[in-house]
Amino acid sequence: MAVGLAEEELRNALTRRGLGWEIVYVAATEPPGTVVTVDPAEGERIETGGVVKVSVSTGEPVTASPDPTGGDTD
Repeated sequence: MAVGLAEEELRNALTRRGLGWEIVYVAATEPPGTVVTVDPAEGERIETGGVVKVSVSTGEPVTASPDPTGGDTD
């Protein structure tokens, strides 16, 4: 249920459950501010006071990196 929420919604939900969070912003196809992954995964147990690692979309497209050696990648 956490994946797909807005960042603020997830922060509020974690606070209500006595959990902390660590946010990382990542390029993803989801709209900006949308939660794309959580760790521990949904359904896994975490103790009160624990920290959930959250990846949030920047809304920027994911692009392939050029070959740093200058060679052909095909």
